[in-house]
Amino acid sequence: MKIRYFVLIVATTLVLQLLIFEAISYFRYEYLDKDRISSLKSDYLINNKLDNLMSEIGNATRVRVEVIQTAIHTPGRALPLYRFTTKFIKVKPNKDPGPYATDLPLSEWNDFLPDLIDKQCVTQQASQLSPSSGKERFDALNIGSFIACPMIDSKGFLIGAVFVSWDKGLEPDNRAITKIRDATSHITDYLERRLVDTLLDQIVLESYR
Repeated sequence: MKIRYFVLIVATTLVLQLLIFEAISYFRYEYLDKDRISSLKSDYLINNKLDNLMSEIGNATRVRVEVIQTAIHTPGRALPLYRFTTKFIKVKPNKDPGPYATDLPLSEWNDFLPDLIDKQCVTQQASQLSPSSGKERFDALNIGSFIACPMIDSKGFLIGAVFVSWDKGLEPDNRAITKIRDATSHITDYLERRLVDTLLDQIVLESYR
């Protein structure tokens, strides 16, 4: 009788361990792996869209996706100091991609930020940028001009921008801005899904008007 009870206890314990293992595996798949898979899928779609954009434009040198990060609230200032980080870069062969921007002040966008907030793409000559707008970074990469299109999420927040740049001596054609605007819309959709849990703070458009 004791042996029978012992065997029953051991069998019950094994069944419970198996059920717990299955529950943990299910939770991991449903709540962890799915998020990771979703992020990988979004990254793949974004990279594919950037590759297509570079191919369609032809003479562009680089495309960068830069995302606005959490605001840093500075005491004594009316507006928080927002910052941005580069998430994706694509370049033509044998061209320098340049450094990834990491936690740089959004004030570097001051020359064209009002247009982005107004949901307008901007065509900008690098030579006309003010020193505070990251002109040195553009000069170091031999960038002559660029088009920046805003990434506006489904709630109407500016969450970043797509920058397509041309080396000095090259200029975008008349169709470039339309292609960049269309690609930016898709990239924003993919990126919004990817960043839904990490974008803790966003720019409300009215706050900069």
